[in-house]
Amino acid sequence: MNYFWVIYPYVAVTIFFGGYIYTYLTRRYYWSARSFELLAKRTHTYASNFFHYGIVIVLLGHLVGIAIPASALLVIGLTYSLHEAVAFYLGALFGVIAIIGLVWLLILSYLTRASASLSITDHLVYIVLILVIATGLYNTLIVHPDYMTTVAPWFQGLITFHPNTSLIEKAPLSLQIHVALSFLLYALWPFSR
Repeated sequence: MNYFWVIYPYVAVTIFFGGYIYTYLTRRYYWSARSFELLAKRTHTYASNFFHYGIVIVLLGHLVGIAIPASALLVIGLTYSLHEAVAFYLGALFGVIAIIGLVWLLILSYLTRASASLSITDHLVYIVLILVIATGLYNTLIVHPDYMTTVAPWFQGLITFHPNTSLIEKAPLSLQIHVALSFLLYALWPFSR
């Protein structure tokens, strides 16, 4: 058993929630968006909409595709092949929209005085976020891993506190990297803007 895939996700989620509680209790006024919109042009709104609509749909797709067991999806008529097709086409479309929006936002922020308000953690979060989306797109468009028999049941095991690490270990390395980076992003998120 590889303890990394048991301990690391719980530590990251604990840091995620604990970090938000800590920030709220100790640096309540730090806890703001420090909005770029005040420092950037109107194009920021378009870039922000691209990123946020794309990432929200991708996250909802992950929630449905990974957190909900396949047997429950079958009850509502979502077969394995239909699930796979929806995940591929919608995941690819909205993943591309999210990465375009993120790169657009980053270009706008680094070309304006808004970049002066970024912390080191903000820069790190942006790098990890780009890597998470890029590895997700790589897995979706090129690798086509069978996550319904690897990552999904492992993640469901995390939720029920019975993770089976052999499942995630069978996943392609690129998918394991995507998962590991995602949990790193959760751990960093509360300490960035």
